[in-house]
Parts: sequence; structure tokens; C-alpha cells
Amino acid sequence: MTMISKYVRVPEGRAAGTIRRGTVIVVVGAAGGAGTSTFAAILARVLAGTVSADGSTPPVDLAVTDPSRTGLDMILGLEEEPGPRWQDIRAPLGVVDGRTLVARLPEADGIRVLAGRPWTGPAPHPWEQDAVWEALLGLPGSLVLDAGQGDPQTGHPLPEVFSRASQGLPDGEGAGSPAFLLLVPPDFAALAAAQRIVIGTRRDFPAAPLGAVVSRIGPLCHGRRTESGFSDGDVADILGIPVIGGYRRSPRLVHGIEAGAGLEEMPGSIVRQFDRFLARLASLSAGSSGSARLSAGSVGGRHAR
Repeated sequence: MTMISKYVRVPEGRAAGTIRRGTVIVVVGAAGGAGTSTFAAILARVLAGTVSADGSTPPVDLAVTDPSRTGLDMILGLEEEPGPRWQDIRAPLGVVDGRTLVARLPEADGIRVLAGRPWTGPAPHPWEQDAVWEALLGLPGSLVLDAGQGDPQTGHPLPEVFSRASQGLPDGEGAGSPAFLLLVPPDFAALAAAQRIVIGTRRDFPAAPLGAVVSRIGPLCHGRRTESGFSDGDVADILGIPVIGGYRRSPRLVHGIEAGAGLEEMPGSIVRQFDRFLARLASLSAGSSGSARLSAGSVGGRHAR
């Protein structure tokens, strides 16, 4: 599993740097309703608009880590599209062919989506889920994970297979842990839950870039500080990690999702906002210890004439 060597996102029709194989970015929420699924889907959509140095578009895979969670395919307008969901996957021998799997997944705008549909049957066994992750981690391009709230009991942000995969990899090859974006509503309960996630992430992925995004999508989250809320600086001080920005839902985007259009009508302001998130995450990685690397050196790209 490798991290981003160079992240560059520029508007369509312009050249950019390269994204190295195996980019893994995890979106985890400190509370239910923080918006992790929509945030992860937008992030994948922005990454899918990235052009490599040779003019190709690296593949992007988007997956939910908990098979019982629903809605990821709906956000991209894929709920009626054929293709496997978590409940359709069976790997009794613990082996999954990654290329075959992603070739069959529902796809929108270059994003291949593995979502949950729990009403259709039981989830795969744990060893089958591990086989899926091992297969996906071996593929090129970007992998964006909607981790929900992780495991609220243990504080583990991801299944154990990810921490095993990130151990013992050679330096100098871009090897390392995933990068984490923690969505935190600015209230007491969410901050308490976020502290557990930060501790769990630091324990499982000590070298991983970790940044907070203040999720102001609830009724009490209008403005920098509310009566029961905290400022971005408060959140950074309490959690001991940098805040890389704030997140608010776009009414236009929500309307498009509800109308079944997915993210087709994503406003340019949202794209630019997520470009900034990725650039700031890159700067965090540039200062990380160990093998995790997410270089910000080429953010901004070079413009084709």
C-alpha cells in the first residue's frame, strides 16, 4: 500500500503532476450525521478529475468500510445500477481478484463504488472482507474510504487488515499508512468521540497524516462559533491535531443527490474547497515522520497553454 507521492489537482484540460499507485485516504466521522459519506464521495469525485503527467486519469475506488451502512451508491446516483455490493461478495477461500471485482462495480464519472445494501442479505464473513481490502489495496490509483465512525467501542478507525498492510513496507517507495480526515461537529459529544478516534488512529497508524475538518452541517453550526459550539482553533487545541478547514453542505448539491443526479452538478466552489483540503493534507504529510508521505511540492500544478 502506497501513499500519494504528488497530489496535483487542476481544472479540466490542464496538465498536472502524478498520483502514485495505491493512494489511500480515509474519511472518519466523530458523530453520526457528520457527513462522512457525502464528504468521501465528493473527495473521490475531485480525485477522479485529476490528470497524471502522461495525460491519463488514474482510477478511483470508493468504498464503505462497514457493509451494514447504506447510501454511498445513492450519493453518486448509482442506486439502480447493477453490480456487486458488499452483500454479494463471497470468498470462502479468502481470496478476491481485485481487478475482476472493480470491473464489475457500479461506476460513475470514473469512480468505482463498493457500497452496502444490508436488506439484500448478510455481510461477508470477516475473512472475506479482509480479502476484499487486500485486493483493493493492491490496485493502482486512489482508494477513498468512508469509515463512518470507525469502531466506537475500540476507537479503531479501520479494520485490522489495514494496519497489518502498512507495517514492514520499505521506505523510499511511497509506502506508508493511509491519510486520515476526521470530520468533527463542533460540540462536546463529538469532540469526546473524536478524542477516542485520534488516540486509536495514532495507535494503529503512528506515521499517518491526520487532519480535522470541522463539520458545520447541523442546525447549530452556522457561523464560526455557536452557543454550544467551538471555533476551529478550539477543535485543534482539544484534539491536538491541525484543522485543515470547515465543511458545509451545499443546498444545490443536496438537491442534485435527492433528485438522483448524484454529483453531476457539483459547484465549482465545492471543487475548489476540496482541492484546498487535499493540499493541506499534503502539507501535513510532508511534515510526518516515518514512511507516510503526501508531498505538497507540486500542488497547484502546471498549466497547459
